[in-house]
Amino acid sequence: MPLEPLPASREPGLVLRDEDRTLLSTLASDLRRHWQRARSSHFEAAEMVDLRMFVRGLADTCAQAAGFALAGQAQALDTALREAGWSGKRPDPARAQALGERVEALAAALSQSASTGRTPESASMTVAASAPASAPRVFLVDSEPAQAKFLSLQLAAQGYAAESFVDWDALVHAMASRQPAALIADIDAPHGVFGGADQVSELRRAGKLLCPVLFLSARADSRTKLIALRAGGVGYFVKPVAAPELATRLGELISHQEPAPYRVVMVDDDRAFLELQSSRLQAAGFEVKALSNPLGVLEAAQGFEPDVFVLDLYMPEADGCELTRLIHEEPQFANTPVMLLSGESDPTAHARVIVAGAVDVIVKPADPVRFIERVRARAMQYRQNFSRARRPDRADTVTGLLTMAQFTEALEARLAHPREAEGALSALLYVSLGGYLDWSKRLDAARLEQVRTRIARVISERQQGNDIVGWDNAGRVIISTRQPDLPNLQSYARALIDAIGGVELSDLGPGPRLVPSIGVCRADAGPVHGLIGDAAQLAAQQAREAGAGVRLQPLLVSSSAPDLEEQRRWHSIINDAIREHRLFLVYQPITNLLVADRSEWNEVLLRMRDASGQTLLPGQFLPVAAKFGLDRLLDRWVVSRALRGLDARQQDHPGTVFFVKLGTASVADPSFPEWLRQMLGKVTIRPRSCVFQFSQATVLAQFERCSTLAQAVREIGQAVAIEHFDGQSDALLRVSALLPNFVKLDRAITQQLAAEPARQTQIRELVRKLKEGGAAVIAAYIEDAQSLGVLWQAQVELVQGNFVQQPDEVIQHQVTS
Repeated sequence: MPLEPLPASREPGLVLRDEDRTLLSTLASDLRRHWQRARSSHFEAAEMVDLRMFVRGLADTCAQAAGFALAGQAQALDTALREAGWSGKRPDPARAQALGERVEALAAALSQSASTGRTPESASMTVAASAPASAPRVFLVDSEPAQAKFLSLQLAAQGYAAESFVDWDALVHAMASRQPAALIADIDAPHGVFGGADQVSELRRAGKLLCPVLFLSARADSRTKLIALRAGGVGYFVKPVAAPELATRLGELISHQEPAPYRVVMVDDDRAFLELQSSRLQAAGFEVKALSNPLGVLEAAQGFEPDVFVLDLYMPEADGCELTRLIHEEPQFANTPVMLLSGESDPTAHARVIVAGAVDVIVKPADPVRFIERVRARAMQYRQNFSRARRPDRADTVTGLLTMAQFTEALEARLAHPREAEGALSALLYVSLGGYLDWSKRLDAARLEQVRTRIARVISERQQGNDIVGWDNAGRVIISTRQPDLPNLQSYARALIDAIGGVELSDLGPGPRLVPSIGVCRADAGPVHGLIGDAAQLAAQQAREAGAGVRLQPLLVSSSAPDLEEQRRWHSIINDAIREHRLFLVYQPITNLLVADRSEWNEVLLRMRDASGQTLLPGQFLPVAAKFGLDRLLDRWVVSRALRGLDARQQDHPGTVFFVKLGTASVADPSFPEWLRQMLGKVTIRPRSCVFQFSQATVLAQFERCSTLAQAVREIGQAVAIEHFDGQSDALLRVSALLPNFVKLDRAITQQLAAEPARQTQIRELVRKLKEGGAAVIAAYIEDAQSLGVLWQAQVELVQGNFVQQPDEVIQHQVTS
């Protein structure tokens, strides 16, 4: 039965101070002036960005000076402006009129509040600023509603969908419909000392609160913090709270995903007790795998990813201590907590349990509430530690931002998972701080730290939930961000310019103002150092030619909403093809001309069927996939299927060898070598029976990456090939330096050989040089018998092409003699 909507109670308007009334009157005039300027320019992009920046600042100012009603109205106007500019086109007359009416309504409300000295009434429960549909949902409850609403606005800017509440009844009603990803609660809300802590404890015991809780308090004493800890709080913030710090802690706890139930593997040979306790855990919101056979614990845990194991201490097949050691021997469960259930309270037995690696002992019969609380506490602690372990350390103790090495590592990890940015505009901002080096020469270390701290503070205040920010001591800041569109990205960069340029340093002595110049480039794919170089070059050009400001990469400017729509469409096409098994592999033999060979050598090629069943060649979908960053996904799909197929094939045909192509994106992906090692660990194939191919173009463009990956392939016992080799001298030097096992000649030098004696001489010389370097030579794209004869005379031992045999879904090896 659906829940009835909550009636929105009204919050009385605030009585304004004289200075706030003057401020609101000025803001009303400024808003009308910004709108008039945008309309007079026929809604040019730059004027629309300026308008949005003003409206965003207006929302923050209203939240602090005039309550939530006006701030919410400003936030709604900002949302309407964003939606109007989403397509990159100018608003049509109807939309322009609607926007004008919104602007005038807000300006009138500001003027009225300035005139009457009181703000309008506002609803006491509201969803804060609009956030993407995929944004993590956060609930706030506070004894000071206006403060909670202002905090919700700030969290929305950090990428969270935040709802604020005045009382716990409304909060519980909302949680019955949908659990938030996290709860932020005033420890004294709704009334009385520690009233919020009592409410949290009660909801925990009733199984109605499953998410992590962060407590807010006006007090910083140890007793209050202890009360918060006992109530199950996992974070404590003293008011007034800085939204970026709160958003950082939220990111650690929930990793920007909706909360999943805690997962428990429970093992007990007493079936009645097992059923009772597992049903209690399930009723409290846990996901449980219950086993009466202890020897099946590892199999049950595979793929389930438990947050905690709960085991009986004494079982016939294996006792709890033995199982604990067995579980912790598995690398994936090495740190997963194990709790043991014991029918006795002997301290000696319990000590043995702790030595074995368990984290807790619960004596049977367990109190239901205490049992659930202790299991939840261990599971929650494990998730928090796991989240922190995956988060890069912030080693710069002054700024709190990542060092350059850590930033590079974090960005490489982000680029390795392009699907996480689906539908967003990924960009890299390189901020050059003009004037910083001058300050570094004037100030001692202690005062220079103040400069760095102030710069970091204004950047952190504008940092959004998905941003990665790096800093170095030469006065450079690098930010990886994801924005919904280009206007949002421009607005974000302009806000940084204004904030950094406004950093006050005059109290530290005479010196220049900071002059920030920002270069912005697309950041959909690596290599990371190349992206940083592109953005740095733009920032330097901006600093040299115009000083403070933002310079966009031409590719970024040319990106438009239709491109994003096309990207989403191709994401859907590729994902649907994988899900519906319309991607498939074909195999083309590579034949030995010089010796009779009964082994099977095949190149693995990718094909796709469209929705109607028509087969598409790679040229019909791979270029588009590469454009939108989907080639990594396809490469991994091909490699995983090829390795499994090779494993199965070698059972009956041990001489089988597969050649597998790798695109530029996979070569540039720093996580690919480790992924490949893991995949090879899941199959059993002969050494050097899987040959990974890079194209000559990839080698020339990404030589260092190719060299790294080639070394990794050799270390795991497999082989390397270079394809599309055209024999040019510069290419020969690069290719030879990689020490490939095979080199595949390009069609430009293998086709129609019989009619060109000069090219025949060229191939003979080229084959000689490649063989001297230890590489076997493959001639690809053979389409006629005459070319085949010439290659045989040139001592090319391996050939491939449609004349020899066309690709087929079934391996049909031809033995030559």
